[in-house]
Amino acid sequence: MASAIMLLIAGSLRRRREDIRIGWAAWREHPVALSLGALVWAAAPWCCLQLGLLLRDWAAGVPAGRHLSRWLLADRPFFWFIGVLCTVLSVYLIAAGPWLTDYLCRVLRYQRRFWRLQRQGKQETLAREVLKLGEEIAERPYREQILIGLLLRIDAGGSHHELWDSVLRTVSRVPRLDEPGRLFRLSPLWEVQVRMRLVLAEALMSEYHRTQASPHLDTALRILEGLHRCPPVLAGRAARAGIALTLAWALGLRHTRNPGADAGDLGRALALAEQAAIVLPAEAAGGVVGRLLVKQYERQADVATLSRAIDALRSAGPSSALIWALVLRHRTAANGSDLMEAGAIARDLAAEAPDGEEGLFVLLFTAIQSPAWRFGSERALVVDLLDVLDALPTVSFPLNAVSAMCRAALALDEDHKMALSWYERALMLTEQSASLGLSLHDRKVVLGTGVLSPPSVADIALSMGQVGRAVELLELSRTVIWSQTRRLRLIGPPLGVPARLTELRSELDNPGYPGPGSHDLLSGHRAARARAELAAEWESLTAEHGPGRRMGFSELREAAHGGPVVIVNISDTGCAAVVVLADRDPVHIGLPLADHAELAARAGGLLAPTIRGMNARALARLLWDTIAAPVLEVVEPYLGPDRRVWWCPTGPLSAVPLHLAGHHDQKNGPALIDHVVSSYTPSLWALRDARRTGPDVMVPTQPSTMLVASLRETPGMPELEHAEEEAAIVSSRFPAVRALGEQEVTVAAIRAALHDHPWVHIACHGDENGLVLHDGHLGLDELADMKPTGERLAFLSACVSALPDARAVDEVLHPAAAFHLNGFSHVIGTMWQINSADGPTVADDFYRMLLAERCGPALALHHAQHRLREEFRADPARWAPFVHIGP
Repeated sequence: MASAIMLLIAGSLRRRREDIRIGWAAWREHPVALSLGALVWAAAPWCCLQLGLLLRDWAAGVPAGRHLSRWLLADRPFFWFIGVLCTVLSVYLIAAGPWLTDYLCRVLRYQRRFWRLQRQGKQETLAREVLKLGEEIAERPYREQILIGLLLRIDAGGSHHELWDSVLRTVSRVPRLDEPGRLFRLSPLWEVQVRMRLVLAEALMSEYHRTQASPHLDTALRILEGLHRCPPVLAGRAARAGIALTLAWALGLRHTRNPGADAGDLGRALALAEQAAIVLPAEAAGGVVGRLLVKQYERQADVATLSRAIDALRSAGPSSALIWALVLRHRTAANGSDLMEAGAIARDLAAEAPDGEEGLFVLLFTAIQSPAWRFGSERALVVDLLDVLDALPTVSFPLNAVSAMCRAALALDEDHKMALSWYERALMLTEQSASLGLSLHDRKVVLGTGVLSPPSVADIALSMGQVGRAVELLELSRTVIWSQTRRLRLIGPPLGVPARLTELRSELDNPGYPGPGSHDLLSGHRAARARAELAAEWESLTAEHGPGRRMGFSELREAAHGGPVVIVNISDTGCAAVVVLADRDPVHIGLPLADHAELAARAGGLLAPTIRGMNARALARLLWDTIAAPVLEVVEPYLGPDRRVWWCPTGPLSAVPLHLAGHHDQKNGPALIDHVVSSYTPSLWALRDARRTGPDVMVPTQPSTMLVASLRETPGMPELEHAEEEAAIVSSRFPAVRALGEQEVTVAAIRAALHDHPWVHIACHGDENGLVLHDGHLGLDELADMKPTGERLAFLSACVSALPDARAVDEVLHPAAAFHLNGFSHVIGTMWQINSADGPTVADDFYRMLLAERCGPALALHHAQHRLREEFRADPARWAPFVHIGP
């Protein structure tokens, strides 16, 4: 037993060594007071022992000291054991005494001050005192009661942002916050412990709402998952249900962020929320259940689900979520009573004050979606809501953007110029919300969930006859991520800070968040905060320097020096094309026969292998009749001898090769490929920059060494039986080749080889995450920090290497664009899965035309596709997926 006690004391000394070190540092400042305190602590075991013996004498009715003398005379081994134990405890308390005294004095001093301020009702002063204590305790090891006080203070309101940093510095020392241990589960103080974790998780979710940085939400989920998995033993059904309800809402947030990647989150969230609703009152659980059911309706479009959501939300009382659900059902079932009820609830909420930023956001978004709110009796209500927003001290980017959209919608029928200005502001705010302070993945999510469609705003400008401005707006709001990369790499350092700017550029060019200094629960959260601070510093240093965020039309038109650029603007409000010319005004072409919904449905069918051929033929006819024929008629006078056209499609057509257009099932049917040589560009500025880096047409001089990589067998993927044949054909056309095959085709090997080889040919699998290599993906993240220079060519003979990410089609995020915007002027990619046998045929013809016939890359690919089309004319799905990106 003595050994066990000694081991416990040794373990305590080890755990408290930081406390002891700090305590002795404080002793140097206050030696007398802390020495007396340490002596008092050291005397405590002996005093407690003596007091216990005296109480036992009193209870037995014997003279004082009888039990002590009996121990000394009759049971000396036990006396020596107790004496040694008390001596060891005294030594331990002498060592820890300075810290214990210092800590206790601080807590007692601040506790008295807190009580006095609370009685006086001075909330702001109380918040400052809590902050001051938090700053002092943050330098010391974690203290549970201080942390709980800080967190509960945040929960009660007050100066949230001031306390947040102090809380995080303190909470970083919490042991196993996401994996509660046995002591936590058996603790009689479980209620305070659970409340502490719930408050911290909810604060992290609020931080995620404000910044859209996923590490905040991920950290909250880790805390909630641990709490749900290991709840306190003494916790009742209501407490467990409250934990499950909070976890359900966090899972719903993650589903909203990325529905495709987290497909199971919504189902699990609904199951948890509905189980909690059995235990908790309807007003507590109905709001979460209803919101999750609305998310399910938005995914499945089941009216019965929406009705269940409305019933659940009604049970929770009036809310902005109930208003949105009623408006959704009105749009589906055209029930006038739903809209009337929504308007009545909105008026009541506006009078009382909406439930935070989320409430204002939903109400204003509802106004945008409901014309009756903008032009009917609710118009005054919308104006009042905007006044409420104007009075807020700080407003998040999403709320600012939706308010700008709402102001634009209100002004649309009265002042078109003002409306367009508000729409432009909304687009700029959307861009700012996806700032460099977020990781590449989080920026894609933010831009993919934007409430404002850039093509729709451009359509408004076109309807007003402002063609040049429509082009500027599209360039402002599309390819935001690539624009940020361009600005990051091209901007020059201001005087006096070149070294710091280089450091910031290096950090922000990394697609992810900075590596954590320590791998604890909050490391991801701190990394997100660190990147946001780096981005803010970058913006402040470069505000007046380098390439601007926005180019005027006079600069953008320089992209058309080699031939006309056709922007095809597809939106649900209207479809049109704009022909951009280098030396004259742009030409606006109305496309009244083009329909956004029909084009989107047909474009989606190209990704289904079983119906791709049928959809390709139907889409080809549709594209010719509604887009290609009208555009070709207008663009014909502006074509040069090489008959080249650069296409810049928007919306669903970003995932479609427009040279597919034609009646290919007819023997001599019209086809766009017979009239023009098509190339593609993510944006006008990208084409303009590519023209400035070198000649418009690459001189087909053989490089010193050609990189050829092929991967026949990829782990977990079907075999590419013609990959080796394709690599051999390409290699035979070059005198010097570096060939990589099978296990050699790794992400690190390809990245290293790209710098040394101006021409590369890669034959492998591909998917939405990038090129599938032997050990992983070579995608946007892996290519984001590549900076090769010079005139370069990349032939990516991989499936969907030029297919935009479906979450943000107008961002044109795919491997081919990544190669192009990271130094490769000319890139060949594919829009969908290609037939493995077609790869060698197209590659052979392409390099033959490029090297032997001295054609440019665009014309070489055009001829290669013509050759394949002669064999498979009626099957455009075979020859059409190959596209050329570049000047």
